[in-house]
Amino acid sequence: MNHAYYAGLMEMLVPFPLMLAIDKRGEKASRAFFLFAAVVMGSTIFLSQSLGGMIAFAVELAVLSLILFRNRRFAYREILLLAVLCVALIAWLAWLRPAGLVERIARLLNPISDAGATGRVAIIKDSFRMLRQRPFLGWGLGTFSTVYPSFRSFYSNLWVNEAHNDFVQTLVETGIVGFAFSSAFLAVLFRDGIDKLNHWRSDTQSSVGLAAFLGCIGILVHGLVDFNLQIPANAAFFFALSALVTTRRDKSEEHQEFGKVRG
Repeated sequence: MNHAYYAGLMEMLVPFPLMLAIDKRGEKASRAFFLFAAVVMGSTIFLSQSLGGMIAFAVELAVLSLILFRNRRFAYREILLLAVLCVALIAWLAWLRPAGLVERIARLLNPISDAGATGRVAIIKDSFRMLRQRPFLGWGLGTFSTVYPSFRSFYSNLWVNEAHNDFVQTLVETGIVGFAFSSAFLAVLFRDGIDKLNHWRSDTQSSVGLAAFLGCIGILVHGLVDFNLQIPANAAFFFALSALVTTRRDKSEEHQEFGKVRG
């Protein structure tokens, strides 16, 4: 199993036990269990030593913190719970002492000196040269690995199978037209995900949708430096989460809530 693909899967899964731990409607024992599950699952992202996975997980926690701060009346205890998760995660990793993790994280502090990072930058530059030749409809889905060798600007005995950036690869393979459709899809995803922010404390469906939305954000952030969405299993799971995010709330539930407010 590739460590980056595994990290991509965990990025999409961790928000679910995390949201269940935060949800005050659950019993304390079950919430403690879900918090434990979130710590263990989150730690495996670091144990996989995927830098993109670590960044994506950190972004998920940051976005969730901003969401919690939207309602300051409830934010204190929820932010405290997130802090407990972070402390427990650090303590767990410190106790495990996985070999090479500290050195791996240190690469984030100086990405320019990292050969992998500079190689990705070169691939992206070459990808835009590919785009200039076929800007509107692109080269076709799944053709990147076949076409790229003719545009590669550096020597390597390795096979460059993907652009290591899902957004750039989509642009190259489908052109401006395909990228516009993809952008419209993401616009709908974020519109409905943001709509879930207003109801997640009172509505289970919105809470699940918010967890799915955080998972989508994580995999999209990871997609800036890797190609998880080119992996069929992770891509399928991403679209399943997208369906949860874009599922509209039951109108009867909305009427019931409106009636409670009026009452």
